[in-house]
Amino acid sequence: MQLQVIAIQLRRLTDMLEKRAMEAQMVDEYVDIGDEMPTMNYHWQ
Repeated sequence: MQLQVIAIQLRRLTDMLEKRAMEAQMVDEYVDIGDEMPTMNYHWQ
């Protein structure tokens, strides 16, 4: 019984970590895309 509870908790933790890793990868890709966009030059007076 206790092993089943641990197995369920472990699966939830693994799912959570996989989701976080996927989110981090998406953010990383978004930043990469953002780097390719034209930048505006500011002229200081």
